[in-house]
Amino acid sequence: MKSLVLLMFVVLFTGCSSVKKGPTFDGVSLGACPASPNCVSSLEEREGKHYLEEIGYRGSREEAVADILEAVKMEKNYEIVTEREDYIHVIFRSGFFKFIDDLELYLPEDERGIHFRSAARSGYSDFGVNRKRVERIRERFEARER
Repeated sequence: MKSLVLLMFVVLFTGCSSVKKGPTFDGVSLGACPASPNCVSSLEEREGKHYLEEIGYRGSREEAVADILEAVKMEKNYEIVTEREDYIHVIFRSGFFKFIDDLELYLPEDERGIHFRSAARSGYSDFGVNRKRVERIRERFEARER
């Protein structure tokens, strides 16, 4: 019986979406969120459940990169995949099922903001995990900012 419940849970929360899964950065911007409620982005055009305001900064872009990386490193189960002066890609793995979430951070040269997209690679709902993670990272970043 427990196996059946576990199987139903996995099937229910591993739905498909036509929006690209994994990193979405094309050198200019971040990809859109899917319709499913497992993604947040500062570049989301649809107001509401997917949108969160970008993370602003006052110092140099180099300082912002250093500070946002320190804020990210306070999370658990992360791996920094890409680290450049304008783009950072981090993956997070959930504890039990090892589901992967992608966090992308984009720092355009001509802006004083960090744009982000944080999304689950699989499933339909993430129970707000990506939104909460970005909000924690924002709080830590703002506490560190010079």
